[in-house]
Amino acid sequence: MSPREIHRVAPSRARHGAADPRIHDQLSLLSNLVIERFARFDPSKVILVPLTTTSGSWDAPPIHPECTKFVGSVECREAWALQCAALDRGPEPIWHHCPHDRLCGHVPVVCDGRRCAALKVVSRETAAPDSFARMLELLDLLVRDTVATAPPVLIAAISATAAQAGGASHVPPASTPASASPQVDRARVYIEEHLSDSSLSVTAVATAIGSHPDYLAHVFSEQVGERMTKYIARERVKLARRLLTTTNWQVKRVAWACGFANPNWFSHVFHQHTGATPLDFRRAARQGP
Repeated sequence: MSPREIHRVAPSRARHGAADPRIHDQLSLLSNLVIERFARFDPSKVILVPLTTTSGSWDAPPIHPECTKFVGSVECREAWALQCAALDRGPEPIWHHCPHDRLCGHVPVVCDGRRCAALKVVSRETAAPDSFARMLELLDLLVRDTVATAPPVLIAAISATAAQAGGASHVPPASTPASASPQVDRARVYIEEHLSDSSLSVTAVATAIGSHPDYLAHVFSEQVGERMTKYIARERVKLARRLLTTTNWQVKRVAWACGFANPNWFSHVFHQHTGATPLDFRRAARQGP
């Protein structure tokens, strides 16, 4: 794929235009909550872009502070058309490398199944594509969490006003189940291969697979059904059970092999999961039923 094409989502032919003032005000309330939370993690400027339709042609691209000197350029208008079309294809964040050497990304805001707006972020010229993509993943997580916890009356009002104003159509269902996330699959493989590493953590896993720690922690918990820290502890105890029954290693050696720097802490965690100390578990396993 060309570095200047839209990433993550292919374009369609939907059109978007000027926003109804009512939905802009309602979305601003919602987006301000997201932007305030996002600012704690990243200093990048985020702006709100309402997405509603008109019967006319494409509107001018929204003006981001990083792009003021490019206002009115043909390249920006063409890129905006492709971005709007891509946003109408699915609920995932999108980004591209623009002709002005900027990374330009949009995270959709979906309220009550209706795509009503996007949050736009533009990088500085020195930003790395991988870091920019991870930043969008974090912003997408914050959008979804904020929408999920927003007052139902606000979500209903945004959706209803967008529909009356000719807002974006309902988001099509995802083509793959949530459990098929490649990031979660890669995280599980990495954890299995690094259980003996005492520094194994959410941050370490996210860094290794090229994801954002907060985003990865969220999708992992959502798809696996437990926090990654608990999953790691459970997998370590599973490995410890196997080593205790198949080797004559001392408990402290088993602890180190399972990623526990402190044997006493290992015994505590092992007892929490099995109801027995490591030595008692080994004796019971060898005695049999």
